[in-house]
Amino acid sequence: ERSVRHAYLCRVVVELTWLQPAIFPIALVTGVSNLVNFYLPSLVPAARENFSRWLGFHLTNTDYQWPGAYWKHWATYFKDQETSKRSSRREFVLRSLIIMCRNLSEPTLLVEKCLPQGSPLTRYLCVGTSVVATEETTASELESRIWTRNEDPDLLRAYLVSEVVPSDTEPWWRTKALVRALLATAIKDRNNTRAAIEKAAMTKTDDEDAMDESPPVVTEDVLGVTIENFVRYKTVVLAVLEQDGEDSGGTSANSEAALLKSAKDCFDGDDDGMLACCVESLLQNEIVSIQGILAFCFESGCGITQWWELASTCFQVAFEAFKETTQQESGFGGIMLDTTGGDDDAAEGDKTMEKAEQLIKWAEPLVQSVVEQVYKALSQVESSSKNKFTAQEVDLVEGLKRFLLSIKSFVVSELTTTEREARSMWDKSEMSATRLLASKTSSSASAAAELLDAILEQGNF
Repeated sequence: ERSVRHAYLCRVVVELTWLQPAIFPIALVTGVSNLVNFYLPSLVPAARENFSRWLGFHLTNTDYQWPGAYWKHWATYFKDQETSKRSSRREFVLRSLIIMCRNLSEPTLLVEKCLPQGSPLTRYLCVGTSVVATEETTASELESRIWTRNEDPDLLRAYLVSEVVPSDTEPWWRTKALVRALLATAIKDRNNTRAAIEKAAMTKTDDEDAMDESPPVVTEDVLGVTIENFVRYKTVVLAVLEQDGEDSGGTSANSEAALLKSAKDCFDGDDDGMLACCVESLLQNEIVSIQGILAFCFESGCGITQWWELASTCFQVAFEAFKETTQQESGFGGIMLDTTGGDDDAAEGDKTMEKAEQLIKWAEPLVQSVVEQVYKALSQVESSSKNKFTAQEVDLVEGLKRFLLSIKSFVVSELTTTEREARSMWDKSEMSATRLLASKTSSSASAAAELLDAILEQGNF
């Protein structure tokens, strides 16, 4: 199967590493080094992300066998960290470390077994500074009501939207305080993890006797209890979004984007795994909408470089809800295109084609909305050169390609076991590259937008 071929290749590389430890690892290290030094900047964001995921997977499954000299060299990519200038090599190393850290129950193992002694890269295993525990009056009060007193949602809603709560001039202050309180356990867990990593880095250079004290142990499912409380206090979240939206004069999508931005800020931007799970759960429980998530992805300064993954998740979650609703009404489920022939088969095929057209018609608005958002974002990017694209322009252009390909693959897999008929239907639909290009509402205001025009004209999406 083409969709899982990479999984087999990853396992083969791991087995070859263990089978010929004196030969294969040397060739592998040389290949990775050449790729990082000469080709990494030219890789599209999705390819660079896959490269990081592979390296994280490989090192985790080979007992972190990697030359210390390479880690020391890669640490030099972090010396110049201008916030306005992104580095493909720095992002590659950073993503590899985060992925390895995410796959471990004890991230301190990376300090003890993976990185060289005294490596400055240890500070990037948990990016950013520790998030300070809730200090604001409103946020600390909400945290106590939610986690200590387990207050009834109706009482909490009445408290938050009443005049008793100290007002704040900062926009979306209720939303930020509530999100901070609901994520309190996740924030504490993240800070404990960071403290454990910092301690492991210190004790690695000091006496081994200092290792006696164990790092904090997590005794609960942080993600599970966080999502459970979001669902329990759903009415509170919706009431706060509505109230803050009225105060700021924004739309419901703006309110939802502010909620997601507050959640992202709580993790200082490094825990995209936790953020993605929260976004998916909020969408499934109808706390946020697809438009709100898209507004969050394309918000200026948001920093979501893998936006197409969240957009694809939106599509899949929304489709599952659509399929369940439609199946109850007209038996939508179980779409398979039958090409074996026969009168009965032909009648069934017509019925299936009708359902397939229904699916494509349902998907068109979402796909078109993403395309328009990308063009709008491209028109707002300030590019210093017409001959060289900024990292943000590359993320937008390549991200849209990845989004369209993932949606096409998803639709095809839902429609048929053979791809020919479904691909033909896609190309005739309003989501074909030519029609998307013709129906876009934004003008091409940058060289990247013109490039995207050309890609859509030539692409077989």
